[in-house]
Order: sequence, then C-alpha cells, then structure tokens
Amino acid sequence: MPSRPHSVRMLVESAMVAEGPRPNVVLEIDSVGAILGVLAIVFGFLGLSYAKKHPEARGKGHAITGIVLGVICVLLWIVGPIVLAALGYFGR
Repeated sequence: MPSRPHSVRMLVESAMVAEGPRPNVVLEIDSVGAILGVLAIVFGFLGLSYAKKHPEARGKGHAITGIVLGVICVLLWIVGPIVLAALGYFGR
C-alpha cells in the first residue's frame, strides 16, 4: 500500500469533488512491482546466458535468484487482485 496517493489519483479525486460525485477507491495497484519483476526475469536470463557462454564468469546464483524472485513478483501482481476479489475484499 502506497504511503501517499499518486499525483494522478489526487488530480482525479479533486476533479470529482469539484463535480460532486465521491470517488470510491478500494485498492490501488501499482505496476512498478510488475515492471521490476519482468526486468528481473529478463536480466536473470541474460545473466544465465552470459554465464553459459563464459564459464569463468560468476553470478549464476544471482541470475537464478533474479528469475525466481521476478516470477514470484509478477505472479503476486497478477494473482493478488484475483484472490482479493474471490475473498470479497472489493465488496466491503
């Protein structure tokens, strides 16, 4: 959960307050985690490819860790809202 709202959200909320309707924001999902997860996967595979071509290179464990954590991050970003919706979180 962000420590403060985005500037875009604040702009939308202030415009809606000026017009009358009250926004009902239940969950704010940022895409930064998904983007970093995808980058971790891409750079992890690039690192593994480099380590395979250059056996003297080190960091194969770091590359594998990046891939695993990137996959976990992207899966949580995709599955998290689905689980919350199934649990009825959005209806509160």
